[in-house]
Amino acid sequence: MYSFQGGSLSPEIRTFVVYPVENQATIVNPSLAPDLEEALREYLLRETNLTESLTNPDLSYRVTITDYVVRPLTVGTDQAQTNRLTISARVQFHNAIESQYDIDRTFTAYADIEASQALSDVEDQLVGELIRRLVEDIYNATINAW
Repeated sequence: MYSFQGGSLSPEIRTFVVYPVENQATIVNPSLAPDLEEALREYLLRETNLTESLTNPDLSYRVTITDYVVRPLTVGTDQAQTNRLTISARVQFHNAIESQYDIDRTFTAYADIEASQALSDVEDQLVGELIRRLVEDIYNATINAW
């Protein structure tokens, strides 16, 4: 077994693919799907010595964004004091060498925003942070098997 940052992969596993991320959320942030796809791809390349391959990959990731929503979290007199931005993504992961590690699971990340802030003022920064958290969670669940 090769070990990467605490994770283990069979030495037979050499390739991966991240298929284009689909966005099925009710509210669509146009950059979210390509940014999540690229972040996952880059993380796998950086943290493992796997190579990307579209032909018979050993590991495959199909990701669908299922939720992108802002909801009030705490309410004061008449209005929200804090809002929460939530992103959820369903991941269908297939390990062609060790199928016992296959998963079909939804990952969720969120960040809180003061109601006095406009989402448009902080959205890019928050989305970047949430993508980073989602990618780390996906990696830990698929490569580290946590």
